[in-house]
Amino acid sequence: MGRQQKIKMERKIKEKEGFLDKGKLKNIILKSIAMFIIALIVIFGATYLIAYKDRDVEAKIGSTVIKKSELNARIEAVKNQYKSYGIDPNDPQYKSIFDSVVEQIREEYINSALVEEYAKRNNIKPTDEEIKQQVDKEIENIKSGFQSEEEYKKAVEQSRFKTEDALREEIKKYVMPDILEAKSLAPIYSQIKVTEEDALNYFNEVSQVRARHILIKVDEGADEKTINEKKALAEELRQRILKGEDFAKLAKEYSEDPGSKDNGGDLGFFGKGQMVKEFEEAAFSLKPGEVSEVIKTQYGFHIIQVLDTKIKGRSYDQPEKVKAKHILIKVDKTATQEDIQKKTDLVNEIYNKLLKGSDFDSLAREISDDTNTKDNGGDLGEVSKGSKGDAWDNVVFNLKKGTFSKPFETDEGYEIVYVYDKIPAVTATFESVKDEIIKTLETNKRNEARTTWLNERKTEYGVKYGNMWDEVTGFFNNKIFGPIKNFFINLRNSIQSNSGTNTNQNNSNNQGEKP
Repeated sequence: MGRQQKIKMERKIKEKEGFLDKGKLKNIILKSIAMFIIALIVIFGATYLIAYKDRDVEAKIGSTVIKKSELNARIEAVKNQYKSYGIDPNDPQYKSIFDSVVEQIREEYINSALVEEYAKRNNIKPTDEEIKQQVDKEIENIKSGFQSEEEYKKAVEQSRFKTEDALREEIKKYVMPDILEAKSLAPIYSQIKVTEEDALNYFNEVSQVRARHILIKVDEGADEKTINEKKALAEELRQRILKGEDFAKLAKEYSEDPGSKDNGGDLGFFGKGQMVKEFEEAAFSLKPGEVSEVIKTQYGFHIIQVLDTKIKGRSYDQPEKVKAKHILIKVDKTATQEDIQKKTDLVNEIYNKLLKGSDFDSLAREISDDTNTKDNGGDLGEVSKGSKGDAWDNVVFNLKKGTFSKPFETDEGYEIVYVYDKIPAVTATFESVKDEIIKTLETNKRNEARTTWLNERKTEYGVKYGNMWDEVTGFFNNKIFGPIKNFFINLRNSIQSNSGTNTNQNNSNNQGEKP
């Protein structure tokens, strides 16, 4: 074999081997791609399966899960309750209120989960006896709403529970978190002590002051000279008051507070949190009759005099009350003069019948427009002074026991009121309300301790909101399906746009042609 032939043969062998190597490489690449795709399908399938099982999770605290379905069911129940009162939760005027309620419900579920997680980690479990006692208590509360045991049993049979045992199982679900919380927080609650001295200090603490003031206004951005002049005027007025000049007269002449100057600077009673900090601190530090130093606030310079104070103990006072019945003749605000006259004649007719000895209860049942009381002879029960407005109080609280009023006008229409008992006002003494105050302070301290404890657990355990299903579907929607969808939408729009352009061009060309 010649040299040239040998070289050609070697080339052919190498070419064949290269061709085979390329074929093998191609097969390897194709197999690798296929295996990669299969692996992706398996991974994504497994991820989807795991995520799908996780789809009902609203939040997780450690190993404790808050279920989205349970939370939504509770929210839906509250929605239906609102609707039963004639309130649409989706109405813009109620939206902020309902959103706040939903947030409270969500917070309740978070708190219950925090307690449950704490109980798991610390091996805290309710005993069967503790559960039984709590369920028994709830059953008794339910029974108290019925006239008899038979009525209660009938209501249970007609409910979705059918039997008391089923009702008890349902109640058990709701009392368990309360029992766990009580056991978890028991060591903290046991350290809370309220003394009689604490209660007395609370009773005597000033809750409101009635004050008047003179404001010398300082505009924002005023120069130092103007500020000093304003302050000097305020100091001068304070000295004049201390020397005996009339505060109210000076307020009318000099004060720049348009809301109070005509009343001699009188602001009426106000509580804490209603005035700017500097003003509030000064007012609450004064005793009745005392005059403050010149106080600087964002509005300018103030001279304050406290006229009166109310202590927290006064909130336990019992106002004067009456036990009364009424006959109401409603008058529509859009009523014509003729209709008003008819209502006036009717109420006068009723009054004359009463003067002649007609039975008040019978007339109320027959004629009164108050659907809430007419079937009970117009009985309002106990009514506290101040609860129905000055017009009502001025008539009714001047009646003697066993007498009825002349017809008088209120916001609803015309009323005739019969007073069948009078209960005098009672001023609370510390001794009479001491136990109630101690209980209130203990409750307040417990609530504060509970809030602190829950915040500490939240920081310690962390709260993971959302779930894997939302994350996975969100990823695919945003990163894969979304872009693909947008691609085809853009492609369709592009085709339609080009089609429209071509059509226009054809039409233009056709219009340019001569027949």
